[in-house]
Amino acid sequence: MHLDLRVQRSVVVNLSRRPLTAEAGPFVLGLDPGSRDLGVNYATPRPGVAITAADVRALITTFRSHDRVPRLEYVTAAAPGLESLLADAGFTVEARHDYLICAPGSLVAPPRPADPLRVLTGSAVTAGSVASSRSAMASGSTEAAGSGMAPGSVAALGSVPPADPVPPTDPVPPINSVPPTGSGPQTGRVAAGGVGASGFDVREPRDDADRAALVAAQNEAFGGDPVATAAHTARLARVQAQGGVVLMAVAADGTCAGGGLAVAPHDGVSEVAGIAVRPAFWRRGLAAAITAGITARLHAAGADVPWLEASGADSSRVYERIGYRPAGQRLYLTLTG
Repeated sequence: MHLDLRVQRSVVVNLSRRPLTAEAGPFVLGLDPGSRDLGVNYATPRPGVAITAADVRALITTFRSHDRVPRLEYVTAAAPGLESLLADAGFTVEARHDYLICAPGSLVAPPRPADPLRVLTGSAVTAGSVASSRSAMASGSTEAAGSGMAPGSVAALGSVPPADPVPPTDPVPPINSVPPTGSGPQTGRVAAGGVGASGFDVREPRDDADRAALVAAQNEAFGGDPVATAAHTARLARVQAQGGVVLMAVAADGTCAGGGLAVAPHDGVSEVAGIAVRPAFWRRGLAAAITAGITARLHAAGADVPWLEASGADSSRVYERIGYRPAGQRLYLTLTG
């Protein structure tokens, strides 16, 4: 239960970093004035606070005053009884998903496949840079507060949990810098300095052109158009400026094959989101490499609870092979009509 409360508190903080926030009793709403996307306009309850039917009615009124569809995302155990109140008010369940965490020391390399992975030079996030960036951008926005990526609007970090749509047979390359010894399965610790699959440079976006390429790749991976707007690139820039982690996988010809991100840690907790790989680059272990690279940077910054969500068994297997383990459940509800 302690872990559930920590994760839920981090969601509250992330929503509070949005361009527009509002409160309705025990609920915090994170809104985007420039988008009506459900994935970037939603509420979450403060953990440990009593909630009544009147609070739910006030929440609906607040959403409608901002011309937005009432929607919630939250850790189920952090608000017992809330689902029943929401159902009585007409909300319907979009999805239930497990969230997984990777504790420090648990991030490992899977068995080595035929296609080896090389470790590349990269800039690791430091605890100091996280703190200074977060302080400098205290009034900014972190759009990764949601559960992941909605098809057609990946940059919005919307309602579909982050997962690389990779078949379960996708071979996942090793991600450690020093090959382990011994005759058994090869596993090892992951360096924070950067990772890359053979022929790919897994690195942080350097400018808006890089960010636009990453957003286009994510949108394509999740079934949308491979395009990005200025607003999309600005959101990724804010994540980086606030001390979050953004990684992109770049092929030898300069094509962005995919990527992902994590919000700036709060009290040692950070959500990893938007892990996506273009279909043309599936079966190369990029989902695992990107996720591991982001997680390693979070650990290096002092975060002890990187967490993410898996939308199904396939994505769970990818994440569990690099050290993530199920820890709780999150719930998504919407009031339509």
